[in-house]
Amino acid sequence: MERDFDVLVVGSGFGGSVAALRLTEKGYRVGVLEAGRRFRDQDFPKTSWRLRRFLFAPRLGLTGIQRIHALPDVLVLAGAGVGGGSLVYANTLYVPPDTYFNDAQWKHITDWKRELTPWYDQASRMLGVAENPYFTPSDAAMKEVAEEMGVGDTFRMAPLGVHFGKGAGIEAADPYFGGVGPTRHGCHQCGGCMTGCRFNAKNTLPKNYLGLAEKAGAKVFPLTTVEKIEERPDGSWKITARKSTAWFGGRRTFTAGQVVIAAGTFNTQKLLHRHRSEGTLPRLSAALGRLSRTNSESLVGTIMPHSNTIDYSLGSAITSSFFPEPHTHVEPVRYGKGSNSMGLLQTIMTDGNVGKERRR
Repeated sequence: MERDFDVLVVGSGFGGSVAALRLTEKGYRVGVLEAGRRFRDQDFPKTSWRLRRFLFAPRLGLTGIQRIHALPDVLVLAGAGVGGGSLVYANTLYVPPDTYFNDAQWKHITDWKRELTPWYDQASRMLGVAENPYFTPSDAAMKEVAEEMGVGDTFRMAPLGVHFGKGAGIEAADPYFGGVGPTRHGCHQCGGCMTGCRFNAKNTLPKNYLGLAEKAGAKVFPLTTVEKIEERPDGSWKITARKSTAWFGGRRTFTAGQVVIAAGTFNTQKLLHRHRSEGTLPRLSAALGRLSRTNSESLVGTIMPHSNTIDYSLGSAITSSFFPEPHTHVEPVRYGKGSNSMGLLQTIMTDGNVGKERRR
């Protein structure tokens, strides 16, 4: 049976973009289906209050980069757009400490640090990881607290996927890929990383893995939401998708020999669970979703009064960190000036373990 592509990749975030590049390099015809829109740097919102360009609810006309999934016991934040989570994440690209590699859950399988170190090195080069060179007022506060807690030796500046170059706004010919990649500009330290970098400094996937995949021949289909995946009689696959902004119609089909589902932790599972429940992918394991977990983040928000003379919005989204104990990692996180819409998802911190007590 005729096929549009050798491989279709659902999602253009980190997993999807890496898959697209490496498969394209091997000579496969690759298509990438992305539910969000394509962004130029100037398309990102100036603040998070420009909801049409910040939040993602395409049928309501919101085609921004921030997905919000409210579940009974957890709030899931994810990315949308060509480049997926790289458009909205906070740039931090740490190699885990030894306690992670040696965790009892998996240390018996292999020497994970030895196995994975070469791939961490490769990913770091591809994503342009550099230590944050700017020491901001937030970092000074973090360092002081770490020292007061007796763990000052764990304080470090964050490794970031950001081009700092020779200074804010200074243009540099492709600093990463020998001229194959795009021209870049030095970070402005505006704190806008999680609303979308408007200054060509953040090393998002369209500027590395995904951009290189497209140059090599991969085809990206923005605003394309996958609805159904079906196996064809010859073992190939048919995907039915719709235009993300459409209430009715806007459907089209794609065919491929193989399918890679890389639609993020939440949407990949949502898609697969629906297909298993409907019986359309009968070979899916009953263990689907069993080991799913959050990234164990607790976000504590602060708002500075207008009278405050210290500008805590200065810097990249995350600039430093320390470990108060081996399994707890603390970072200062910021949005740019005026981008406080996400504060509406938070409430006042109080004592009490049950909802009624906390509401008081």
